[in-house]
Amino acid sequence: MIVDRLQYYLDSYGHISEKQADFRRSYNTTEQIVRLTQHIKDGFQKKQSKLAVFVHFKSAFDRVWRKMLLKKLLHVNVSGHLFKWISDFLFQRFLNIKYGNSRSGYGQTRQGLPQGYVLSPVLFNIMINDLLSFINNAVSEINSLLYADDLVLWSTGFVIPKLESTLNLALVTLKN
Repeated sequence: MIVDRLQYYLDSYGHISEKQADFRRSYNTTEQIVRLTQHIKDGFQKKQSKLAVFVHFKSAFDRVWRKMLLKKLLHVNVSGHLFKWISDFLFQRFLNIKYGNSRSGYGQTRQGLPQGYVLSPVLFNIMINDLLSFINNAVSEINSLLYADDLVLWSTGFVIPKLESTLNLALVTLKN
């Protein structure tokens, strides 16, 4: 119920980029492939070159900075009881490790999103959403699509060294 309400709110107010297709109703991998393929075909018709970089964010869910995620939730006006519930969901987490017949003591987790929960992908989308805005604001002539923790960046034009430069600048922006 919480996931449905949060997702409905985010979609209704445009808080998740149209370029992010995973973990959302009416979006899927095929749609992203079709979008990218169409961009490639359009470039061929105009006799343009296209350079692309495919990026996978390794262990993306494990690296989410929770305090920043809460700031981003407030930024999109998620507040009140829902905000408190999500905050508790993120910060009131404990784990222990069992190896053979031994079990460690409990420790509190400090980073990342819980794996296997339906809320985690929605929260990940909030966390990564402004990434494309940062790249597009820093680098003109760049296109992008996201599918969960996979990103494709591409540039289209007639001069290959310029395309390389554009993609390199986008990657530097992404790294920072």
